[in-house]
Amino acid sequence: MGGLSGMKQITRFCNRSEATILAWIRERDFPACKITGSWESDTELIDQWRKKQIDDKLGSQIKPRRSKNRTRSSPKNNKTR
Repeated sequence: MGGLSGMKQITRFCNRSEATILAWIRERDFPACKITGSWESDTELIDQWRKKQIDDKLGSQIKPRRSKNRTRSSPKNNKTR
């Protein structure tokens, strides 16, 4: 595990601002917490969190495909001449 100690290390690893990281902690369960006054996190936990964010986003965008073999709603007209 790659420990990150302090908000600067966390923001550098994520390439995001402190405001963004703090918002993610509050709103998206970002894996970081304060321990004795210092922000702590872990690179593996952040990578897992990122993967889950991507999987969740992609999963919500996938829509079921319509079948190409549609049945007709009205029967064919079978008149003979």
